[in-house]
Amino acid sequence: MLSTKRFTGVAVVAGALALAMAGTAQAATLTAGTATQVSLNHSHWDISVFDGKAEYKPAGATTPVMLGDGTLLDYRFVTSTTSAVNTYAQGTGNRIGPISSGALAASAAEDKWANVWTSNDPGTNFSTTPNFAAGVDNTHARMRDVSGAIDITGLTDGILYFGYGVFLASNEITVTMTGAGQPDLTASVQLLEGAIGTNNRGWLTDFSFTNDDLAYDTISYDWDLFGAQASTTRGRFMGVALDGTAANVIPESSTLALLAMGLLGLALVAWRRRK
Repeated sequence: MLSTKRFTGVAVVAGALALAMAGTAQAATLTAGTATQVSLNHSHWDISVFDGKAEYKPAGATTPVMLGDGTLLDYRFVTSTTSAVNTYAQGTGNRIGPISSGALAASAAEDKWANVWTSNDPGTNFSTTPNFAAGVDNTHARMRDVSGAIDITGLTDGILYFGYGVFLASNEITVTMTGAGQPDLTASVQLLEGAIGTNNRGWLTDFSFTNDDLAYDTISYDWDLFGAQASTTRGRFMGVALDGTAANVIPESSTLALLAMGLLGLALVAWRRRK
């Protein structure tokens, strides 16, 4: 007969492995963050995606704010012509897909808000020459009804940053996180501009997500204007940046099950030898 002591040892091994297997599944989350005003009336603001110095500084501010941990996984910035969306700066992460627009117009002088550092080190407090200079290069696209998707496969968590602006019109950005067999997660940020005079306003808005069990693989987004002033020429969309953490290599549930069976078998063999 199997002694109580030995049976307990086998049960403890099997129970611990079962708990470990159960503990691999964690809830995913998607959370809207803060819409930070970075520009007013065409005022120039700074943003860097340079590795180790990914940061931004609103117009009139004195101290840069770090984007994520300072090194982004990917980014894509766009401007516009009369017939197309043009990506003028793009990271090498291959995670942020093309940006599309249902309504597009040519970029104009008032769409040159951001100084953008990509391959140039921004130095201390954006003291160096940007790769794209506000007032010279078009760094925002004149459009509305904007959409796109980000690949978050293998990321346990991350932050998305959206740069955009408007003249007069209210606007809303909605992000949706999806994965096979998983319920969609949605978050949004709405800015009711209303009657704000003749002000152009630029914003940088963030969304954070967790994906511990890696069940979700895509975040899609939609940004649009609404209300009486929601014409195509009132929108200024800049682009998207992604910071995130890649998962460590961990056994899948099937691998853990085989491991549990193997250890249980070893425990039984040990017991038989000790009888």
